Amino acid sequence: MSRSKFNREGKKKKKKRIVKNIVLIVSEGKTETRYFDRFNRYNDLFRIISVYSKERDPIHLIKKHAKTAINKYNINKKRDFVWLVFDFDENEERVEEAIKIAKKENFNVALSIPSFELWIVLHYRFWEHRCTNEDINTEVEKQIPNHKSRSDIYEVLYPNIQVALDNAKKLKNRKTDLNEEELYTSKANPITHVFKLVELLESGRK
Repeated sequence: MSRSKFNREGKKKKKKRIVKNIVLIVSEGKTETRYFDRFNRYNDLFRIISVYSKERDPIHLIKKHAKTAINKYNINKKRDFVWLVFDFDENEERVEEAIKIAKKENFNVALSIPSFELWIVLHYRFWEHRCTNEDINTEVEKQIPNHKSRSDIYEVLYPNIQVALDNAKKLKNRKTDLNEEELYTSKANPITHVFKLVELLESGRK
């Protein structure tokens, strides 16, 4: 027997509103912002807000754009998630300080060394030799020409997402001589912690 849509007073029952946890992602690049924004279309568990910061300095990214976005979207730090996505860019001192600030604020950091493009490359091949931004960008362009201007970067990459997750974990696990802190320094080149964020988002996939 189906349940009635009406209560004892004959009034229509109100549907319970499902409140999704928010995953706020603040990125320094347009490619990253477009990529993470697409996850929202296929997610039942989270409301994903992908923000482009225009800020190359990771400390300013946190202090200016992340905190502004937290206030704008009413982020509840006890319930919601805040992720910062930025590149190493050979500025080790600023990155190190930014990570310390992020930890104090209980923010998560998806750092890539040398850049986010490493995450893209790992969808197509395993890469573990030390590299520069130029090396990685050249490799990405072989796979996805004009990738920085692609609006469909998520759709292009998604069929190989498990390959990228496996490759990123394999890359991290091979750095047995480094401690957790050193995995966010130039010693870890190449490495990307983006897989941790992607795993979270995939856990809420429809």
